[in-house]
Amino acid sequence: MSRDTSLTPEEQWFAEKEARRREQMREELQRKATGERRKRELAGSLGTDDQALIERLAALGLDGDVASVLHLLPMVQVAWADGSVSVSERRTILEAVAAAGVTPGSKAATFIASLLESHPSEALLNEILAIMRDILAARGLKPSSLLEACQHVAQASGGMLGLGNRISSEEADAIQKVAQALGPAVDEKISSKLG
Repeated sequence: MSRDTSLTPEEQWFAEKEARRREQMREELQRKATGERRKRELAGSLGTDDQALIERLAALGLDGDVASVLHLLPMVQVAWADGSVSVSERRTILEAVAAAGVTPGSKAATFIASLLESHPSEALLNEILAIMRDILAARGLKPSSLLEACQHVAQASGGMLGLGNRISSEEADAIQKVAQALGPAVDEKISSKLG
């Protein structure tokens, strides 16, 4: 702000203070507008207007682009079950990303790639699973396709020369955890398949 020489020092101080207050108001309005836009994008990506779900995702800092690949996170969780992501597991997940219509280089693609490079925290994975359960319930969808995708990732690098059980015990445990997080009926169904 340029100094107005016609004002006394006291008047100048008050004028600068008022200008800072107006700038803060503009910035706050901009933050709120950006937050509301992000929530609308999330609602569109999720296909739900459940404000509690949208608020939970917004609190994680996710936007509509990244929300479009949340259903792939259980696959990432299973891929990391044994402590590393194999080349075939990575390829399987990236094929699922492409099949979901995600543009290479987009925020969603970068988000998944980052999770394949560095193990995501259990807290993040658990919160996403809880959110996925609620999204599926809100939309009246069954989680069976998510679990089938998890099994597909687990089978991608399992077994010795294509023989034996292609799902390791760690991966089976991870799939079981995903099933438990998605609901008791799903948990019972998957337990019988893995057991």
